[in-house]
Amino acid sequence: MRDELLEVIKLQQDYSAANTPAMQRRGELIRRVIREQLEDVSEQLRHALGAHGVDLDFEGRDGTGRKTRIPWVRFYSKARSHSAQDGWYCVYLFDAPGTGVYLELGHGSTTLEGGEFRPRPPEELARLVAWGREALKSIISDEPALALPMKLGGRELGDAYERSAVLAKWYPADDMPSDEELLNDAVAFAGYLKLVYDAEVLGLAPTAPPPEVVEVERAASGQSQRRSKAQGFGLNTAERLAVELHAMALAKSHLQELGWRVRDVSATHPYDFECTQGEQQMVVEVKGTTSTGEEVVVTHNEVEVQRMRYPNNALIVVHSVDLLRSADTPKARGGMLLMRSPWEIEDNHLRPIAFRCAVQREELS
Repeated sequence: MRDELLEVIKLQQDYSAANTPAMQRRGELIRRVIREQLEDVSEQLRHALGAHGVDLDFEGRDGTGRKTRIPWVRFYSKARSHSAQDGWYCVYLFDAPGTGVYLELGHGSTTLEGGEFRPRPPEELARLVAWGREALKSIISDEPALALPMKLGGRELGDAYERSAVLAKWYPADDMPSDEELLNDAVAFAGYLKLVYDAEVLGLAPTAPPPEVVEVERAASGQSQRRSKAQGFGLNTAERLAVELHAMALAKSHLQELGWRVRDVSATHPYDFECTQGEQQMVVEVKGTTSTGEEVVVTHNEVEVQRMRYPNNALIVVHSVDLLRSADTPKARGGMLLMRSPWEIEDNHLRPIAFRCAVQREELS
């Protein structure tokens, strides 16, 4: 791939928005040759991506119609990045002046509006990049040069690409590494991408829904469990149980510290705890999540009973739980506890995910 990267870099110096012979050759390299070379090492990349590697894919773009100033080739999980405008991925970005190429890990930096690509707002990209760097802080601590800003040129879209970078490695044309080193770097970046995807699965990314919401929406849409797990989505049964039990333990301890006598009725009631303190009584719903806890899933029965028992009720959310998946048995630890009591559930706080629909027999044929 080394020679092909160098050829694209040289062709950048002959850039034209028109489909000139030089741009035709550049397009062939970007859309087919380099993409196929990455496909040839897909097993190594797939292994580095772990569960997210089952739907590893590759894409190269240099502009449809008018040629773009900055061509690129990316690799990614199809489940986690449906297009180059969406999600996290690794991408080779060629600078506009034709002096080198970056291998970057970043987020989609543009949106498609009226048939044209527009940069995402700077504040949105800043929020995404800040989260990505927090997720990869140990990598950046070991290799701070990977967090240095990119310099692509290429005006508006080039600026957006630069602002979306979490990690980037620069390959100058006059010091291009060997094919072996390029492969090692690609595999390393695939491993970094796995860490980002793992955090996203846990609902920690700014754009990621909580895994509990993902699971319910998948079940409602009829997607099979086998398919969902293969694509690296959500938590499995043992992981969910570990998070739930951890949240219950923290919630019980917190309530006892507040002076409540706590009885676990989660196996027989549509809430988790019955609490008494003198003549006071309170029912408590507990939710545990690896996400930031901005949304939780509640059933129809849970909502109804909490409304009936208001104001003698409470919601406890234990969010940002740290899930240790490497152990034989998943373990949960840490997290932040939030308690709301009384818990008043307003209609505008609820978003339906699925409905039960009665079907009249006379409608069947």
